[in-house]
Parts: sequence; structure tokens; C-alpha cells
Amino acid sequence: MTKLFSLAAFAAGLATVGWVGAGYLQAQPLALAIIVLIAAFYLLGSWELLRFSRATEALAGALGALSQTPARLDDWLATLPAALRDAARQRVEGARAGLPGPVLASYLSGLLVLLGMLGTFGGMVVALNGTGAALAGADGLDAMRDALSEPVRGLGLAFGTSVAGVAASAMLGLMTALCRRERIRAARRLDAAAAGPLRPFSSQHQREASLRLLEQQAGVMPQVVDRLQDCMAALERQQQALGERLAAEQQRFYSETEAAYTALAATVQRTLADTAAQSAAQAGAAIQPMAEATLAALARESTRLQESMAQQVGRQLDAMAERFGEATTAVSTQWTSALAEHRSTGEATAQALGDALARFTQGFEQRTAELAADLAQRLSHQSEAQAARWDEALARQASEGTQLAERQQQALQAATDGLARHAAVLQASVDQAHEGLQTRLAAQEEQRLARWTQALQSVAATLADDWRRAGAQAAAQHQQTGEALARQASEGAQLAERQQQALQAATDGLARHAAALQASVDQAHEGLQTRLAAQEEQRLARWTQALQSVAATLADEWRQAGAQAAAQHRQTGDALARAADGIARHMQAQAQGTLDEVQRLVHAAAEAPRAAAQAMGELRQQITDSIARDNAMLDERARLLETLSTLLGAAGRAADEQRSAIDALVAQAAGAMERAGGRFAETLDAQAGRLEGAAAQVAAGAIEVASLGEAFGGAVQLFGQASEQMLAQLQRIEAAMDKSLARSDEQLDYYVVQAREVIELSVGAQKQIIDGLQQVAAQRAEESAA
Repeated sequence: MTKLFSLAAFAAGLATVGWVGAGYLQAQPLALAIIVLIAAFYLLGSWELLRFSRATEALAGALGALSQTPARLDDWLATLPAALRDAARQRVEGARAGLPGPVLASYLSGLLVLLGMLGTFGGMVVALNGTGAALAGADGLDAMRDALSEPVRGLGLAFGTSVAGVAASAMLGLMTALCRRERIRAARRLDAAAAGPLRPFSSQHQREASLRLLEQQAGVMPQVVDRLQDCMAALERQQQALGERLAAEQQRFYSETEAAYTALAATVQRTLADTAAQSAAQAGAAIQPMAEATLAALARESTRLQESMAQQVGRQLDAMAERFGEATTAVSTQWTSALAEHRSTGEATAQALGDALARFTQGFEQRTAELAADLAQRLSHQSEAQAARWDEALARQASEGTQLAERQQQALQAATDGLARHAAVLQASVDQAHEGLQTRLAAQEEQRLARWTQALQSVAATLADDWRRAGAQAAAQHQQTGEALARQASEGAQLAERQQQALQAATDGLARHAAALQASVDQAHEGLQTRLAAQEEQRLARWTQALQSVAATLADEWRQAGAQAAAQHRQTGDALARAADGIARHMQAQAQGTLDEVQRLVHAAAEAPRAAAQAMGELRQQITDSIARDNAMLDERARLLETLSTLLGAAGRAADEQRSAIDALVAQAAGAMERAGGRFAETLDAQAGRLEGAAAQVAAGAIEVASLGEAFGGAVQLFGQASEQMLAQLQRIEAAMDKSLARSDEQLDYYVVQAREVIELSVGAQKQIIDGLQQVAAQRAEESAA
């Protein structure tokens, strides 16, 4: 449905531009060129929106095909367009990154309207120049009317470019809104997929997995400690059994040796006794020395064997005692060194943790203060620069409006004075002609009376009846002449009165319109300046309050955390000192495990400030990006002000051209009136009977002046319409600036919320580290107490 609407909007905009352009194919090359530009930019914006829509459809297709969690995130991102991969990766990983939007379409929407207005202004300039050329080349009133009709009819065609530009801009804006709506839907589906099949790739899921692993490790630690204790007990039992077995073996060896010697002695004794008893008689004296030698040798051998056995047993016992002493000394030395190393490591760890926390607290407070000062300074500079630019723009616009009003007032005053002078000259010429006519008629009557007197004196009796008839005819002629002069005087007075009323009405209308335009512009500028100042003050107040609250909260929390950490470190040191004697009885494996746990905790404690520093760096980068966007918006506002200045300059030039056209009309009207007055005077001089024809010509001149006044009124109406269009454009610009300021405020609030969340996460990590240290200290205290 959205694609159908987009196609319909594209076709409607292109058809409107083509329809308007078809009317300019034969006689309007300037308007045709503007229409071609409008069509080109319209097609450019449509092409960008087509690419944008295809990228959105590719994203929607990839999300629709995502039914289960992929093996790697890069494999799934490879199916997306290159312009959406980074933004999609950031949103999947949990960052609040927006999908890219169309770049040129929004700018082209305004450019199309400006091109339409440019074509309209160009058409008006051409029409007014044609009007001036036509008026300059026309001799009579009929030729002047014919010359003015064609540019006035062609003036309506100049607004066709505005129609084409506005239609193309509206359709392009509609297509942009439809494409943005589809992109927003795709972004929502991407967020749903990030919370569903793609959740294992998010940083939150990875943090949760790490936390679960840490919890599992913490749960396994008691079992490891129990196993180590069992190993210690088994080792002690083995050592005790080994000592008992050595003692039993020695005792058995002594017993067996003693029994063997006793048996040997008994055997030798019996043998000697039997031998002595049996061979006493045979051996005699010879056997006795042999027996004695044998007994002596046996005694020596027995003594030697006993001594060697005693030496061997003594050496074995000495070696065993020496090895046992060495083993005892080595074990005692190892335990003493491990205990000393553990104490030094614990003290160094506590000292390092305290120093790291102190440095991090000091650095964070310093960076926060510097950041707040930098932000306040930048905002103050930006506000001052923006206020200065607005003041300059408003002053420039006010001066241009004042100059325009002064020029219009001067033009109207000059037109009024010129018409008044021409009316006075016309009245004077009519009065002079009337007086001259009366003088000439009186002279003619005097001459005629003189001739009649001479004739009457010569033929008084015969021409009495002719005299009476001549007197009656003269009276009738005098009456007709007086009535004609009276009618001419009344018509002249009425004509002067109508001209005066028309000029006064035009002057009053222009004055009221100029005053209303100046008042509306001043009111709009004052309202806009007031709203901008109020919004800037509110924004600065909110930023200052938020930064102060965040800085105060961070300072309090870090002071509390530092105090708690110091107290806990002192308690941990005291507990370690009290449990030193008990820990010495445990084996080296438990000490090594404790050292590994402390190293992991130290590593986690070192990672937390690094994470906080990274978060602060990201926050600083986001604030820098926000400031860059604010600068871009300020540049855009400056460009809008420049466009407004251009429009005001164009309006001023149009007013100047209208003034020149009005001056030309007034001059031509003055020339026409002078020529009419000259012809009227010549006609009065030539023949008194043509007064009625002269009056008719004066009436025709009055009608022409009235037509010129109507043309002047039409020009004033066109100027009023142009002024209304300019006011509407100013209102649209004001609405766009209000929306821009609102969007900037929303972005700033969002960045403040993100900074607060990052700071809360950092504080939570520090609290978890402190809780872990407390649990380790409590476990050691319990083990030492046990």
C-alpha cells in the first residue's frame, strides 16, 4: 500500500510539472528552463527515495528470514545493505543509534519551492520590463491599453512555476514521509529481533553471561575450599601414617635382629656344647686352640656385624631425620613466604585500590567540572553568537523594511504630488482658457457692436428689426457659451475631485498595508526573538541543573563509596592480621586460590574505572556530536536567514520596480493630461463650438486616468499578495525553527538520560566489587574463626 501511494504521489508530481511545462513550450523559455530544473531536482529526490526504500525492503526481508539465532552476527549483517550495517550492528549490540535517513530529499523539498518562487519573480521582472517597454513605445491611449494588456495577461503565466514547485515539493515531502514511516517500522522490527533471536550478540546478554559465569565460579569456590581442606587432612593423615609405619619398621627390624642374634648365639652355644661334649675326648689340646680361635673370630665377626648394622641403622635414621627436618623446614619456609607474600599482596592491593579509587574520584570530579565548564562556555558562546546573528538579521530586516516603507511612502507622496500638480495645472489651463474665451468673445462683441452701430447710424430706420434679431441671437449665443463653460467647469471640478479621491484612497490603502505589513513583521520578529530567548534560557537552565545534580550526586556517591571502601579495607586488614596465625596452618593451594581470586577482583576493579572512562569518553563524544549538530542547525538557520534576506531583497527590488513602473505611469498620465490640455486649449482657441468635443476628450482622458488608477490598484494588489506569500514563508521558517529547537531539546534530554544510566552502571559495578571484597573478607574471617 505504501509503495502504491508513493508511486501515485510520484506520478501526480511529475504530471503536474509536465502539465505546467507544456504551457511554456512555445513562448516562455525562462519559465521552461525553471520547469526543467524543477523536474531534474524532483527526479533526483525521487531516485534517492527509491534507493532508500530498497534498503528498507532489504532490511525488512533480512528480518523476515531471521527465524533463529545465526552462528555469527557478521554473517547476518552481510545480507544487509552497506549503509545499514553499522547502524544495525550498534542497535543489535544495545546502542541507541538511529538508522540513516534520506539526505537530499528534505533539502530538495525546500529547493523546489524556492525554484518555483524564482521562476515567479523572474516572470514578474520580465512582465514589468515588458510593461515599461510597451508604455514607452505607445503613442495614444488605445495603443497604451493594447500594449499593457499583453504583459498583464502574461503575468499570470509567471505563477505557473510556483505551482509546479509547490506541487513537486508536496509530493516529494509525501514520499519522504512514507519512506521514513517504512524505515521506522523496519527499525521497530530490528529492535524486536535484537530482543529475540539476535539477543545473544547484545552487550547486555554478554554482561549477563559474564555475571552468570562469575556467579557459578563463586558457587564453586566453597566446594574447591572444601576439597583443598580434605586434601590437607589427607596429607596430614598420610604423614602421620608414614611416621607410624617408619617407627613400626624400625622396631620390627630391631626385634628381628635381636632374635636372629639370639638364635645365632643359642645355635652356636648348642653347637659348641655338642661339639665340645662329643669331641672333648678326641680334640684334646689341638682342638682347644682352634676352638678358641674360632670363638674369637666369631666374636670379632659378631662385633663387626653388630657395629656395621648399628652404623647402617644410625645412618638411615639420621638421613630420615635430616630429610624430615628439611621437609619440615621447607614447608615452614614456604608457608612463611606465602604468608608474607599474601600480606604484602593484600596490603599492595588495598593500597592500589585506595589509590585507584582516589585517582578515579579526583579525575572524574575534575573531568566533570571541566566538562560542565566547557559546556557552559560553549553554550554561552553559541547563545551569544546566535543572539548576535539574530540581532543583526533583525536589524538588517528592520532597516530594509523601513527603507522599503520609506521608498513606498516617497513614491506614493511623489505620485500624489504629481497628480495634484497635474490637476492644478489642468484647472489653471481650464481657467485660463475660460478667461481667454470670455476676453475674445467680449472683444468680438465690441467690434460687432461698433460695426452694428455704424450700420445702424447709416441705416437706423431700415434695420431696426435686424438689430433686435441680432441682439436676441447674441443673447442666445452668450447663454449657450455660459452654459458650455459652466458644464466644462463642473466636469473639470468633478474630474479633479475623482482624481483626488482615487489618489487619496490609493495613498491610504498603501499606507495601511505598509503599516500592517511592518507591524506584522515587527510582531513576528519580536515573538520569534522572545521565544528563542526563552527557549535558550530554559535549555541552559535545564543543562546547568542536570549537570549540577549529576555532579553533586556523583561526588556524594563517590565520597560515600570511598569512605565505605576505606573502612572495609581497614576491617579487612584487621581481619587478615587476626587470622594470620590460623591461615599459616593451611596449605599453599588455598593461598594460591585466594591470590587468584584477589587478582580477579583487582582486575575487575581496574576494568570498572576503564569502563567508566570509556563511558565518559562516549558521553563526551555524544555531547560533541550534539554540539556539532547544534552548530549545523545554527548554520542551517543562518542559511535560512540568508534566504530570508534574499527574499526581502527580491521584494525590495520588486517594490523598486513597481515604484519605477508607477512613476512611469504617473509621468505618462501627466504627459497625456498635458497633451489633452494642449489640445483642449487649441480647440478653444480655434473654435468655441468645439467645447463639447473637448469636454468629451477630457472625459475620455479621465476614463483613461481611471483605468491607469485601476492598473495601479492591480499592481498594489499584486504587491500585497507577494507580501502575504513572504509572510507565509516567514511563518513556515519560524515553524521549522521551532521544530528544530524542540528536536534539539529532546536529543539533549536523551543524552542526559544516557549519561545518568552510564554513571549508575559504573557505580553499580563499584558496589559489586566492594560487595565481593566484603564477601572474601567474611569468608576469611569465618575460616580463621573455624
